[in-house]
Amino acid sequence: MLKNQKPIKPQAKNTVANDKNANKPKGKKQVEVKSNKWLHLAIAAALAIITIISFSSCFDNELTNWDDPDYILDNPIIRNLDGATVKEIFTKPYFGNYQPLHILSYAIEFHYWKLDPKGYHVLSTILFAITVMLVFYFALSLTSGNTIIATITAALFGLNAMHVESVAWAAERKDTLYSLFFVAALIYYIKYIKSELKWQHLFFAFVLFVLSLLSKVMAVSLVGVLIMLDYWYDRKLSVRLVIEKSFLLFRQLSLVLFR
Repeated sequence: MLKNQKPIKPQAKNTVANDKNANKPKGKKQVEVKSNKWLHLAIAAALAIITIISFSSCFDNELTNWDDPDYILDNPIIRNLDGATVKEIFTKPYFGNYQPLHILSYAIEFHYWKLDPKGYHVLSTILFAITVMLVFYFALSLTSGNTIIATITAALFGLNAMHVESVAWAAERKDTLYSLFFVAALIYYIKYIKSELKWQHLFFAFVLFVLSLLSKVMAVSLVGVLIMLDYWYDRKLSVRLVIEKSFLLFRQLSLVLFR
């Protein structure tokens, strides 16, 4: 009888191993994630501050005689900030373009600062600094959290001399506005891909895309950038992929035809 009995395997080692696993701190990863978030926020804020300091010399600029008179100095639409004005801004093209958020920003500024150029230049600089922060987070998402690459990318974007015109020239507000919403839309689209295609992230990306499009027509290029992100994340061609882009293209077409 004793020979036929199977030997009982000792469980002591497994028990010890389980005890060791149980004693490991479960919140270690959460602490690391939180510390990284604070680090990233600190870097983004530092980049924004550096950007504002770099462009602060434009705060004393005057308004120019190139496009500034049409958009600000002699623009009757921005003189009153009321329902009728907002309706006119969003239903009629102005100066050969349909970019209502661009014009609305001037109406809001005129309400508070009238024709004081400092207010216009300060707001343009702040909008650009926020965009620099968004570029940092976009690069962070694209590189799977590589802080060094994201920091260098955002710094090169923020301190690039090519952006001086867009920030220092009040009439170029459309550039700072559309780029802010443009980069924010890219961030939410990456969240959409990484979250296993949760529609709420795509919805936010779409809303930000529309805001960008209402700031400057250049935002139509977003669809092409989204397709490149699909390729970057190795998304396969599918019906869902076609529907996503078709919906955005339809929205672009509707804004052009029925504005």
